[in-house]
Amino acid sequence: MRRYILTSLGLFFLMNAWAGEVSFFPAFSFQHDATTSLTEVNLAFPFFHFSSRDGGAEARVPILFSYKKDVSTGKIFWDLVWPLFTYRCKPSMEGGGTRSQYIFAFLFSQSSRDVQDDSYRKWTFFPFFYTGSDKNNHRHMILFPFFWYAQDAYVYLPFPSTKPQSYFAFLPFFGDFRNLGGNDRILTLLWPLFIRVSNPSNQKYHFLWPFFAYGKGDGYNALKMWPLFSYARKEGEYTRLNYIWPLGYHRRTILKDGGVRAFDMLFPLFLRQRTPTEKWDYYLLYGRRETPKRSQWGILGPFFSTVRYKPAGGRGYSLLLSILKYENGDDEKVRQFFPLFGYRTRPKQVFYYFLWPVFRHKTDDFGAYTYSRSYLFPFYIARDMEWQDGRWEKRRVVFPFFGSVRKSDGSWKTSSMRLFYYDTADAIDRNWSSLLPVYRSDGDGRGNFSTRVFEKLYHREVRNGYDLMEVNTLIFQWKRTGEVREYNLLGGVFGLKKSPEGTSLKIFFLPL
Repeated sequence: MRRYILTSLGLFFLMNAWAGEVSFFPAFSFQHDATTSLTEVNLAFPFFHFSSRDGGAEARVPILFSYKKDVSTGKIFWDLVWPLFTYRCKPSMEGGGTRSQYIFAFLFSQSSRDVQDDSYRKWTFFPFFYTGSDKNNHRHMILFPFFWYAQDAYVYLPFPSTKPQSYFAFLPFFGDFRNLGGNDRILTLLWPLFIRVSNPSNQKYHFLWPFFAYGKGDGYNALKMWPLFSYARKEGEYTRLNYIWPLGYHRRTILKDGGVRAFDMLFPLFLRQRTPTEKWDYYLLYGRRETPKRSQWGILGPFFSTVRYKPAGGRGYSLLLSILKYENGDDEKVRQFFPLFGYRTRPKQVFYYFLWPVFRHKTDDFGAYTYSRSYLFPFYIARDMEWQDGRWEKRRVVFPFFGSVRKSDGSWKTSSMRLFYYDTADAIDRNWSSLLPVYRSDGDGRGNFSTRVFEKLYHREVRNGYDLMEVNTLIFQWKRTGEVREYNLLGGVFGLKKSPEGTSLKIFFLPL
């Protein structure tokens, strides 16, 4: 594509070696600089843009099409009427190999991963067709819900498993599934008339699924007449009972340390839970909860509740769906009069707001770093990340006028006239925000930077000793590269170039 564009434009505009560029910006511009390996083409800017440098490339027709190859990360992006069609290719983080994926209309997708000892291929036409192959080149194919085939294959979609799965089925007539859904084997005949689920210690039989079933095995018993009731018990592990589904059920689980977790419900009359460290009850108008650190109760559902913190004896109160809330505990302090103001502190978190959701601030301590966010909706966002090793990153958005990112290594990035409130969606920025590129600038901590106003109307770039400044309009163009000055009318109908070696002219794109 690049060769075709450059050849056609070169023939059409009779480009010459003296200039290496033609500019009728914003109608059309072409630039090729062998010193920086930069090639750039704009047509009816911002509606077509192409650029390449040092093996990387970017092309876009906003909304309709975009392409980007990032040499620093090895990533390749294709978008066609984003997000209707997307393609992504990037190096795998597991060491060597690549991962790729393309999605069309949110229904059809293909993905692959080529990594030593862990490769796969997947094709999906949701929800009708799934196929692929795993790291051992074992294939699977599902024409959902009728035809199923797999032979010792690690299946990722639509039913992932940590073990190789094998199945062969032509539903509703018959089916044989192994390692599906955590079960050793599932046999079905004239589904849903008959299903048998087998595991090492038990078997379960379904008749006219999901209405009738019974199970038996080593310490296992089960019976179901859905929706009236269902019962299952595994000796030494769990007991499960459902009745008048989904209104009532009972769960009792024996934990690995020997403790018991139990939960009972008959909605909406009562809920009750018991664990080794917690117990709570809710009886329509009254509820209570007990933990080693707090004791709380409430009446009339969420309209009033109180909490007592142990062992220090702190107190807390909540009224009217937490509109009024006060808590003063060992690990948590809350002051709230919603929506006027609210304040909450925890050992690793601070949160407060005024006139919710107009102003909010939250700081979290994740150990290795702290993350702070402030919002003055819808005008302002501030996000700060600080790592324990001294690194930091600061993001600011004054919507829709300005956005910036600064890092502790001295790098920065700024832009103006933002189409979108948040600034982390690379695909949105690449496909949409380029429609209003009034101002953008980026640089690193080594003195390299680039500044653009309406892309090429004004452009300043300094990289590795290369210093460029240019102004491009439809009638007049000016460019300075080091000690060289260039002046052009109508892209080269008349041009003047001054350098330490002398002065030269061109008329109708031809040098004199």
